[in-house]
Amino acid sequence: MAGKRKSAAGPFTYSAAESVVLVALSITLFAAVLVRILQRTVGPERALSARPAAKALQHRIELNTASARELTLVPGIGPARAQKILDYRRKQGGFVVIDDLAKIDGFTDGLVNQLQKHLYIHPGHRDPPNERSPSGP
Repeated sequence: MAGKRKSAAGPFTYSAAESVVLVALSITLFAAVLVRILQRTVGPERALSARPAAKALQHRIELNTASARELTLVPGIGPARAQKILDYRRKQGGFVVIDDLAKIDGFTDGLVNQLQKHLYIHPGHRDPPNERSPSGP
């Protein structure tokens, strides 16, 4: 039998490509089992949030110029809260201080404190509405 080689491992040998596929399938199966276990122990909502975040905020976001998409990069701000921020910004001309977020329905003091480290306000990026009078002595 010229052309056939015998392997010391027996008839169950795999090529390098087949080995990679088997490893990938094993990892996928393990991940699926792990998700099922998490769903049973902590509940489906928390099991999915246990995944590593796909979006990691690398820098602070300017509150008066950020788009809705940029705002959703901030932990604790989803699409609904981002829209509330944009609505407030449009009506009020922007934010003077980060603590102004507490004036928006659904933004508790605790949430605002959590958001402080992810947001900033550039002094020149605010257009106060005409009806507001500047505060002075």
